[in-house]
Amino acid sequence: MARQTRKKKKIYKKTKEGVYVGGTGSERCVFVTFIDAEGLGNQLFIYATGHLVSKKTQIPLCIISKKNNPHSKMDYRTFLNANLMEESNVKSRLNSAKPMLEHVPGIVGKWSNANIHYNATKNTKNLVLPGRLYQNYFSVKPAIAHVKALLLKNEFSKPNYQEFKDRFDSKHTAFMHIRRGDYIGRNWNLPNEYYCKGLKELDKNPDIKKICIISDDLNWCKTEHSMWNSNAPEKVVYVDDIIGRKPDELETMYVMTLCEGGAVMSNSTFSCWGAMMGPELVRLGGNSNVTIVYPSPWVQTNGKDPNPLSFPDEWIPHENTNIK
Repeated sequence: MARQTRKKKKIYKKTKEGVYVGGTGSERCVFVTFIDAEGLGNQLFIYATGHLVSKKTQIPLCIISKKNNPHSKMDYRTFLNANLMEESNVKSRLNSAKPMLEHVPGIVGKWSNANIHYNATKNTKNLVLPGRLYQNYFSVKPAIAHVKALLLKNEFSKPNYQEFKDRFDSKHTAFMHIRRGDYIGRNWNLPNEYYCKGLKELDKNPDIKKICIISDDLNWCKTEHSMWNSNAPEKVVYVDDIIGRKPDELETMYVMTLCEGGAVMSNSTFSCWGAMMGPELVRLGGNSNVTIVYPSPWVQTNGKDPNPLSFPDEWIPHENTNIK
């Protein structure tokens, strides 16, 4: 009689997106760590980088999720279709994993498919992306459509988002994102002059009929309505008035993607992804009549590149006078 052996139960799961999560499975993978206490925009840049590396290497992506979302109680795993991989369970594999993108300078920096360094032989068991933010438009450009598709499939397909969609004339609507909140205390907030110039740029575009103001401080924005309206007469509306309440973080992101006519961005990667997945994808699809405005300098650069995210030439920079 043949001896029967019980197969060892595996405590990992491979999702439909090819992401290995949980447990201590020995499958070869690319480890990507979400940096602790970073918001949705930065996490999307990290995820997009991991996706592109996984696509090039043909090695599945492993997400090690961090806690402490500073902006909301949202669990970003809901749209990644992945559960939490505990770092302690894969510590030895992480320590022996081959690092990639080793020469990307600093916490941000431009990279491309050509400088993703890896060893594709069978001897390389695991790969890991160093803990950086990977904030660069041209670096993640090939992944923008993928990230949007993932969000549409796993989060934005829920009924509450579809109700929002019916309230927007997407082709003729732009958004202006005003970041205040934590930016006020850090003196990172943009001057009103920047937003006024951005509104004037949107107003020049005849295809834009409405400009939806999105902010973490809508009450303050409404106190300045006369100023906004003077720069884009009869076009300014507020997101909470359109949908009937203040949206949460992911709902806000979805609204930005619906505003396909253009955008006035704040110096925020959250705002950046809204513009990239909304009007920028429309522009890349062949519609050149899209207006996207961004602040320059983006951050204090100490004489270096005033726009480390390296946006397209078609986007319009306006001076951030809070940075000298």
